[in-house]
Amino acid sequence: MEEKKQYKDIKTRFLNLILDNGVSLSITVAFCFALYYILHEHNKLLLEQLYKIIEDKRVLTERLLECYKYQKND
Repeated sequence: MEEKKQYKDIKTRFLNLILDNGVSLSITVAFCFALYYILHEHNKLLLEQLYKIIEDKRVLTERLLECYKYQKND
């Protein structure tokens, strides 16, 4: 009788361990997914801003070249 109670106790402990680890694993996966999504969105915004800066630099360079052309002609 004592062995069966101990076996159930071990079985219950094992199930509790699996459930506790399952919850921990689920929370960890959800946290990693949320972190990945936030960083992915942040990187998209960062790339958009970089492309905008590159385009602005190109426009400024073209304007400067035009200014030098006009200045050289004078």
